[in-house]
Amino acid sequence: TRQRLELFGDICSAVNHAHQKGIIHRDLKPSNVMVTLHGDQAVPKVIDFGIAKATESKLTEKTLFTRFDQFIGTPAYMSPEQAALSGLDIDTRVDIYALGALLYELLAGQPPFDAKSLISAGYDEMRRIIQEDEPPKPSLRFSTAHATDRDRISTTHGAASQNFARTLQGDLDLIVMKAIDKDRSRRYETANDFAADIRRYLANEPVSAAAPSVRYRFQKFARRNKGAIVVTGTFAAVLVVATGVSTWQAIRATAAERLASDLLVESKIQQQVLKETVTLLTESTTELTSHMRRFVVGTWDFRFELDEERGKREMEDGEWAFFKSSFSNLAGDLSSQLEFKEDGTADGATIVPEFIQALAPHENRESLQDGQWDVISQNGKRTTVKVTSRGVGGIRQTTEFTVTVLDSDTLEMEDTRLKDQPFKPFIFKRIK
Repeated sequence: TRQRLELFGDICSAVNHAHQKGIIHRDLKPSNVMVTLHGDQAVPKVIDFGIAKATESKLTEKTLFTRFDQFIGTPAYMSPEQAALSGLDIDTRVDIYALGALLYELLAGQPPFDAKSLISAGYDEMRRIIQEDEPPKPSLRFSTAHATDRDRISTTHGAASQNFARTLQGDLDLIVMKAIDKDRSRRYETANDFAADIRRYLANEPVSAAAPSVRYRFQKFARRNKGAIVVTGTFAAVLVVATGVSTWQAIRATAAERLASDLLVESKIQQQVLKETVTLLTESTTELTSHMRRFVVGTWDFRFELDEERGKREMEDGEWAFFKSSFSNLAGDLSSQLEFKEDGTADGATIVPEFIQALAPHENRESLQDGQWDVISQNGKRTTVKVTSRGVGGIRQTTEFTVTVLDSDTLEMEDTRLKDQPFKPFIFKRIK
């Protein structure tokens, strides 16, 4: 394709030379362009000026002036103004059109309009087609051709069939269609302008047939400077990657710092929760013991444990380990033997559990000092007791306990205030 375009540039130069001498060829077509060799260099020659027109003077003393209504030229390569027979002055742009049709055939394998179809259409229809019908772009003409024709054409261009259509798309389509525009004012002004656009295409420079958009000009610049673009792109990619890695490391460091801060805050919250839970347990056992000690007589072993399975399920590993460690010593301190005497006193523990009161025969009753306790419900060996007590400043506090008689010497108690914490029910075992 490149060799054909370079050869076509020389054809344009030959036509431009004729135009400069005041001659319009009017019948440019493949059979009127011959190629010979000067050494190993292919050189095109434009021949057969038999129907050429002089723009300034007679070609010879025997020049015949054609009338305005004569049909001059070869239909497949004829410009619309030639086919119009309107008396419109014919200028060099008819040759520009013919050159465009010639390039069309060089690229797509056939001219814009098929010669046989034009002849068979009849004189008037042929003129109408040339003046009014828009031929497809060369790339489209090639793509819609028969597969055998596509293979033949692409082979002569030294290209693969599937890639050749893409070669024609874009600038080559635009250059050809500008040259064969129905409106001659939109064609190339001179054959040299036509050749210049071909040379710009071969040099990967912006062509005048294309709209000069920023994107288009950048694409041309990139094709002309592939090496520099690759180096610049690689360098830019390295910078982007380096920036991305640095940003990622900074984000990770920030996230780690935030996580450490969150863990510290969470640890302080858990310590506060633990402190409040221990305080709650201590207060409840102290208050209820004052109501129960006169009802329970005997020696009891009191203990409580943490619910290992629930703790692991409901807490994070670190949170559970912290909670378990914190309560291990407390469990050892509170688990003890309690001896309740007939006079209501108890020995053997610094903190006496409060919920023993649920075991006593009960009616709603008022204690002497701290408040009252009420039986909420009884279901077999399971009793729910509500204890209302007065705390510091006379503030009333209400707590519910559920006491279950497991056997004659074993009691189980649950404090509703601790239901959200992984405690197992508190156990009282009578020592005989």
